[in-house]
Amino acid sequence: EMWQADTFDPETIDAELTLAKRAGFNCVRVFVQYLVWEHDAQGLETRLEQFLALADKHGIRTLFVLFDDCAFSTMTEPFLGKQPEVIPGEYANGWTPSPGPKRVLDRATWPKLEAYTRAVVGRFRDDPRVLGWDVYNEPGNTGMGNQSLPLLRSVFSWARQANPLQPLTAGVWGGTPESAHTC
Repeated sequence: EMWQADTFDPETIDAELTLAKRAGFNCVRVFVQYLVWEHDAQGLETRLEQFLALADKHGIRTLFVLFDDCAFSTMTEPFLGKQPEVIPGEYANGWTPSPGPKRVLDRATWPKLEAYTRAVVGRFRDDPRVLGWDVYNEPGNTGMGNQSLPLLRSVFSWARQANPLQPLTAGVWGGTPESAHTC
């Protein structure tokens, strides 16, 4: 919901970054939802720019997360619009992965995932406010096991082709030591 045009809230973001700076943060890790780009690419890129400007105002650099297999709720496929309300005391009850298991497994969707990766990384490829690119957080953490590994490999390739100055990372979930060396 954070990145959608109707709910993007620079005032709240600025207030939270103010608190982060007071707490001693010098960087933040921020998840980007692919589905928002698919439906409003230019708008999302504009809002990413706004976020970077706000973070920079506080001396905070950003590590953007492009894809994510985490799913802490019964909703495993992302959707646009109003997201579930937070349930007090419950961790990430409305969290949905990006791009979602269906797109991860359906290679016919990958050209759009490639376009997203190249567009976003390419747009900010030499921006000093971007600390790095976490191209894929916890691949396989939706119960798909190693089925996310082919997309992980492709995302690294697509991001590299955008030629960013910043490093590329992936927050690996489970797997084997051997699988960590295949990207």
